[in-house]
Amino acid sequence: MYSRKDIERYIDFVKNGEGYEEDYLHLKEECKKRKYFYHGKPLPFAYQPLLVSDKDDETFNYITKMTYSIVSKVTNRYVKDEDYRKLFNYSKFEEKMILHVPLCKTDVPMARFDIFYESEDNFKFCEINTDGSSAMIEDLNISTLLMESKIFNDLAWNFRSYELFDSWVNYFIENYYKDTEKELKTVLIADFNEAGTQNEFVEFQKHFEKMGIKCIIEDIRELKYNKNENALYSNGVQIDAVYRRVVMSDLREHLEDSSDFVDAYLNDAAYFVGPFRSQVVHNKVFFAILHMDETKEFLTDEENDFINKHIPYTIRFEGDEEFFNNIVKHKDKYIFKPCNLNASRGVYLGREYSTEEFIIKAREDFNKDYIVQEFVERKTIPFLKLINGKWSIIDLGNMIGLFSYFGKFSGIYARMGEDDIIKTTGGYITAPAIRY
Repeated sequence: MYSRKDIERYIDFVKNGEGYEEDYLHLKEECKKRKYFYHGKPLPFAYQPLLVSDKDDETFNYITKMTYSIVSKVTNRYVKDEDYRKLFNYSKFEEKMILHVPLCKTDVPMARFDIFYESEDNFKFCEINTDGSSAMIEDLNISTLLMESKIFNDLAWNFRSYELFDSWVNYFIENYYKDTEKELKTVLIADFNEAGTQNEFVEFQKHFEKMGIKCIIEDIRELKYNKNENALYSNGVQIDAVYRRVVMSDLREHLEDSSDFVDAYLNDAAYFVGPFRSQVVHNKVFFAILHMDETKEFLTDEENDFINKHIPYTIRFEGDEEFFNNIVKHKDKYIFKPCNLNASRGVYLGREYSTEEFIIKAREDFNKDYIVQEFVERKTIPFLKLINGKWSIIDLGNMIGLFSYFGKFSGIYARMGEDDIIKTTGGYITAPAIRY
């Protein structure tokens, strides 16, 4: 990273200073007291942020702008070109939801572009999240703790975090009025209770209500659609706009008891942010389609060059026996991912298995909605780790998620881990992005 020398300065300051071990342990206790939890456990973090230099910030703006341009063009081609649409192999229900012309004129208002990052020239994509993008609350919680730390006070580097809540609310309101010219009184944050990140929803709710807009958090199954009025209701309150957090895969599984929500969307009973068109590029098969001639032909030379350099080579994990045997032969070069699951579920590396073990494992997923992708070696950052009361330095792989709000780079969610696959289910830390 461009800030590597400053990272080393930060680490040396902590290692050679006094009182930082106790301060870190105090912050960890504060994390528990304030209930900064994920899946019932305190958020894991180090006594060190992801330091973002001005040059890094400039690079992240460039990556977001370029990626958003590609995402928009692919989505547009999917909607307009029936032959191109067939490459994605979406179900009839998914296609119907995607093709509906929404009130929101921005196809992908919310996205998180996840990359492995070293520098402006040395980065590769992990995945793209455009459906239910999340983790803003984790960055907020840990950045709040570190902003109170002794090290931040002692260094006085003008530390400042990215703001991910007010900025989203402001973009949301601005685009609502631009697209509808109607008064905005009530916003609904919509997901299934068991799937949604409730503490994050509550934080967004606070920021909407700070702007004088009533914000309701409701399970999609409890919503009511009034056909005669063409209106969507939550406990008798009419909804003007929906901040959609439910992902397509979850909705598909609960269609029978989510029909009112679906009908409201298809009949424009409210302003939905975001539209289900975001699903076009959310599926991991998108990376495979980017490398196809059918996509290259309508992108610019600069965009195609960006893809060749930074999007790992990806193909569907399907075909005949010759294809399968060739993958087995070169298994150590690849990572295998289900097309439409999140949180690293179902992801595994060919190098983790012996040939015999891999054949058994891969047979289960072959021709079953999986992709095979070039494995990207970890991009590491030195991080502090307190071991038996003393500071050590370990190299952690990074996964840096760049938030795109209506096409604008707006902030970061960064995970660090010692393993080749950085999973939110364990073995990782949250490293809040801090400019200085």
